[in-house]
Amino acid sequence: MRKSTGILVQIAAVLLLFTACKTHVNEQTDESELNAFVDPVLIEIYDAADRRDYTTLSAYATHETAAYRMAYARCMASFLDPNGFELIGKLLTDPIPFVRLHAAFAAGQYRDTMMLQFLEPAIKKASIPEIKAELLEAIGKCATPNAMKFLTMHTPSTAIEEAGKMWGIYNAMLKNLLVKEDLRIIVAHLNSGEQETRLATAHIISRQNQYPLDDYATEIAAAAHSDPSAEIRLASVIALRHCMQSDSLLVNIAKSDPDPRVRAAAIAGIADIQTKDGLELISISLDDGSPWVAMSAAKKLGDIYDAAFLTGISDLLRTSTVPEVKGAILSKWLQASPSDGWQKYSATMRTVHSQHEWAVVIKQLSAVPTAIDTLEKYFDMQPPLSTAAAEALAFGATIFPEWRPILRKKAFAAFKGLRASQCAVFAEALTPELAGEDSEILIAQMRAAADEFKSPGQYEIKTSLLKAAARLAGETYEAPAPEWNNPADWEFIKSIPRNSSATVYTREGTMELALIVEDAPISTSNFIKLAESGFYDGLSFHRVVPGFVTQGGCPDGDGYGSTSYSIRSEFSPLHYGTGVVGYASAGKDTEGCQWFVTHSPAPHLNGRYTIFGAISSGYETLTSIHSGCIIDSIRVNR
Repeated sequence: MRKSTGILVQIAAVLLLFTACKTHVNEQTDESELNAFVDPVLIEIYDAADRRDYTTLSAYATHETAAYRMAYARCMASFLDPNGFELIGKLLTDPIPFVRLHAAFAAGQYRDTMMLQFLEPAIKKASIPEIKAELLEAIGKCATPNAMKFLTMHTPSTAIEEAGKMWGIYNAMLKNLLVKEDLRIIVAHLNSGEQETRLATAHIISRQNQYPLDDYATEIAAAAHSDPSAEIRLASVIALRHCMQSDSLLVNIAKSDPDPRVRAAAIAGIADIQTKDGLELISISLDDGSPWVAMSAAKKLGDIYDAAFLTGISDLLRTSTVPEVKGAILSKWLQASPSDGWQKYSATMRTVHSQHEWAVVIKQLSAVPTAIDTLEKYFDMQPPLSTAAAEALAFGATIFPEWRPILRKKAFAAFKGLRASQCAVFAEALTPELAGEDSEILIAQMRAAADEFKSPGQYEIKTSLLKAAARLAGETYEAPAPEWNNPADWEFIKSIPRNSSATVYTREGTMELALIVEDAPISTSNFIKLAESGFYDGLSFHRVVPGFVTQGGCPDGDGYGSTSYSIRSEFSPLHYGTGVVGYASAGKDTEGCQWFVTHSPAPHLNGRYTIFGAISSGYETLTSIHSGCIIDSIRVNR
């Protein structure tokens, strides 16, 4: 999020425009709880966007009511019809500020250099800091080298505008427009008195991978070690990976920082873990109170070849609650002493609480040459176990040539049997080297299987197969546009109070999610319907990436499952900050049921993944959730 005041403050301001547009309601209804879609005109606008009816939608770009012009701009940020260029450009100079704000966001969403002809004069005329910030960010999304130069040299007049400038540079950097000579100007902003500016700066230097940062190691190290914001320390720690000889500092940070996100990132960034201090750090971190830290430490076990160290951590096979830790230790034991390792494997599996956690452990077998017979036992089971076995086999085949014939055999069976998740896993894994002499047969089978995945909810599986077939055939591939088949239920959407929330019950505690129906009406209503039907009860958080996201809601528990339908994306100027709730997707307009919560700011997701809520309480529960953790239930409060 751009401001510390958060998502809901921005929404409240937007609603001021909507209030005047509401139609008469029952006198007994508490009007303060009604959402904006009691206005039938707004429904008509949003429904036109949902149906991709640009002719109807475009008429509202010049409507006399400002809220309807703003609604047009909001919808265009997701619709992105090429016919909207001129009208969005005109709305950048609309007399109403919030129309201009949303037009600026929509302009940036096109990510087209042609939009600069409207953005550049608009920034010269703009005076409101929030609008100037949105325009600068949009310029970055549409940037050319000259636009990048403009952003770098631009002199802001307010803190909000300064942050907008830096987020603009961030977006231009994502287009590989960062100039090495400008790094000194950019890094200097790490000393800004404004937290949002420092955050944007830290993300610029941590996300770029064009240039080494050794010349700025002192400034970055200072931010990583002592910035008062954990989010900035986190991004700065990641930036240290672009600096040589930073291991000792990262070890120190991993031992001392109070925030688990920072400790986890520091561990991940250490290049040589086999020092005395490194081994001590991993030993401590594997048993850290934070699963995020333990998971990062577990990933480092593959680089450790100390038998005494392995013996010293073996008790964690019994006591750890983090399946990645169990799996990583087992993998090392199985490589070092197969007979002893398989005994430990059997004993450890008796301590695993669910098949979701079991699947996490199975994936670790990819580094064990003697594990192929064990993996065979899981292929005919249901996901997530069968998917985990496929993932382990696919990765292991890149290491062990003797696994490759088995990989091809299992791929044949998956494509023929239309085993959805295995189809996706093997399709993504197959290379000409792994496919070998069976390439032509595999190509034909993948294309035949793709023809059978017809529902919108199977878009990811279908496109994975087609993309892989094209890759093996040496052909170019362009994914077809997705088609959603779940139109908005506006009567249901109208019934959702604007202050609705959802309580997520897990084995680790509860989280309260504030839902934002007015920013993402279709997405919010979809989540509420699924939750109220009990769809999420008993599912798991199948994906946890320390410092990034926790993701769940897959009906198969492996990340490849979905509903039979998909819904369209709904993008807004809201930013992915800490604890923001969004929909997972396989690309624009492919959302279904999987959702995630961010651990920290994730600006590369902004405008690309639908935001429909934020944690309002229970963040400490999020920090305790490990891969495979069960969602007991989700109860909607409305």
